[in-house]
Amino acid sequence: MPIYEFVCQSCHTPFEKFVLSARDAKDILCPRCGSSSVKKVVSSFSCCSSRSGQGGMPTATCGTTRFG
Repeated sequence: MPIYEFVCQSCHTPFEKFVLSARDAKDILCPRCGSSSVKKVVSSFSCCSSRSGQGGMPTATCGTTRFG
């Protein structure tokens, strides 16, 4: 179940919502003011993966953080 980020066009409140389908995305209401004038915004995300061969410790492949 994807989580989407929205911002209310009326009161400018950002919020997240679980959305099952594109049809459900049309019925999103602002939790603060109840307006249906909301816009889906682009979310940022991060990912990490581990690589073997470095003492068995996972290393971040995104960003500059190293574990271990």
